[in-house]
Amino acid sequence: MRVKVLPIAPAPPKPGPSGAADAERWLAAIVESSDDAIISETLDGIITSWNDGATRLFGYEPGEAIGRYISFLAWPGEEGQLESFLEQLRRGERVEHFEVARRHKSGRRIIVSISLSPVMDSSGKIIGIAKIARDTTDREARVERLAVEVLRLRDLAEAEVLRLRDLDEIDVLRLRNLDEAEVLRLRDLAEAEVLRLRDLDEIDVLRLRNLDEAEVLRLRDLAEAEVLRLRDLAEKKAASAIALIAERKFRELIESAPDAILQMNPSGAIVIANRRATEMFGYSHQQLLNLGVNALVPDSMRGDNAAHLSYFAAAGNSRSVRGLDLYAQRKDGTQFPVEVSLSHARTDNDADVTAIIRDVTERKQSEQRERVLRESYMSELEMRSKDAESAVMVKSDFIAHVSHELRTPLHTIIGFSELLAEDSSGPLNEKQQKFLHHIRKDSEHLMGMINDVLDLSRIEAGRLTVRTKLLPLKSAVTEAVDALRPFANSRSVSLREGHDLDLTVCADPLRLRQVLYNLLNNGTKFTGAGGHVSVDACLKGNLVEVTVSDTGIGIAPGDRPHIFEKFYQASDKPGGAREGTGLGLAICRQLVEMQGGTIWVESELHKGSRFHFTLPIV
Repeated sequence: MRVKVLPIAPAPPKPGPSGAADAERWLAAIVESSDDAIISETLDGIITSWNDGATRLFGYEPGEAIGRYISFLAWPGEEGQLESFLEQLRRGERVEHFEVARRHKSGRRIIVSISLSPVMDSSGKIIGIAKIARDTTDREARVERLAVEVLRLRDLAEAEVLRLRDLDEIDVLRLRNLDEAEVLRLRDLAEAEVLRLRDLDEIDVLRLRNLDEAEVLRLRDLAEAEVLRLRDLAEKKAASAIALIAERKFRELIESAPDAILQMNPSGAIVIANRRATEMFGYSHQQLLNLGVNALVPDSMRGDNAAHLSYFAAAGNSRSVRGLDLYAQRKDGTQFPVEVSLSHARTDNDADVTAIIRDVTERKQSEQRERVLRESYMSELEMRSKDAESAVMVKSDFIAHVSHELRTPLHTIIGFSELLAEDSSGPLNEKQQKFLHHIRKDSEHLMGMINDVLDLSRIEAGRLTVRTKLLPLKSAVTEAVDALRPFANSRSVSLREGHDLDLTVCADPLRLRQVLYNLLNNGTKFTGAGGHVSVDACLKGNLVEVTVSDTGIGIAPGDRPHIFEKFYQASDKPGGAREGTGLGLAICRQLVEMQGGTIWVESELHKGSRFHFTLPIV
């Protein structure tokens, strides 16, 4: 009888121990509460991971950064520094809190503090680089940001753990292959033994049948048991290697963090503390692990802190706290302001709590200085505002008083000049009539200047009011044209009214006539003999657009942006003369805007100007 030994099928892989999963969860909790950019690179400087903090800091999305050489972030002229860092890291050295210039995606220069650490596999071989970067471009500018947003990076941390696991897959496969080779050796031995028994002659086989079949079965059972034992051993070694690598990555990450990182159990005992925590609080690492978190809290706050910690731990994974403004206490008893973010550790013990603690002493001092400066500035601004308002009122009262004192005698001069012109006391000779004409003309000109100054003063002081109502545009245009026609005739300039003036506008009748009069008067003054000045209008939506155009000298391009400014007069005028106060157009703009409209000008030098303004129809 021949006995056939069947090949032994490999058993399905079993899940590894919980150490790797715990390390992944630890890593996720730490990175989730981080407030900095986290980047990983190969030893050649190629970016392999890029978190949201890096996107916010440098402006690049992950898809734009991953796979690129890190030099694209270097500020021009500082690329050589990157190679120096890479050489240090390849030698196993660290770079801690080194400030460098970097280039944002927008092209602007930013200053960042970087910490670089070499990443090693289970055999101690350096396989990559872990980088943490923080923006330190302008600490004073950041005092305005009183609430710090904590980045949500759990998914990225889990992806990082998976990536690190993949990096060490070669080690896992090596261990597994070694053990499977041992299994195959044992199986080959068993099969060789079976073949040896099969080669015995039939008599020996028959004689030893019962004994040899039992022996074959025993050997097969032993082989199967050995296969299972070796497979379990290989899986445990692989899981242990993965857990060891993940643990090393985890330790590297928290030790490189620029903030203090603590993990506490529900009773407040510290079970994990990083290097920054020892520096911040003044205790050694072992001293921190022997302390409760209450030792780091000022006496006056310890009772509340214990209650809050227990409540937070009992709330489970449904809660997280970010950006708490609190006070901490060092070993020497000094107190300092901190910003604390809390999250659940996500380990087998779901009640553990991870705290990220940032010393914000400099920020608080900056905020205090900013607050004092702001209060001082606002106080001075308020005082100056009151002084300015008082000065405006005094100026307005002075101008009103002076204007009244000037207008009274001017009215008398104009009135008597009109009486003399009527020849009621006898005829005047030609020379007397000429003198009388100059007296009246100059008096009216001076009266107009005084009225302009008084109007502008009232507008600036808020004392000039407009009373709008619906009125026909044509009547206002006709009144202004009729008032200026004698002046226009004396200069041989024709005034024209358009055919589309039968529109209704919502305006103050007096102020509308004042605007039209000023624009027509300006057009007439700067138009030579034989030219014309016209008024047209059209409806545009809910607005009426009025246009006063002339065929005069126009306005130079350099003068147009300033033409509506107070006391501004265009440089090109007939004969080089400058007339008036330069307030007419400034007053027009104020009056149009007070009635809900806008005003602007279009002009070509030596070809004329077109002044447009709008008024609502309701």
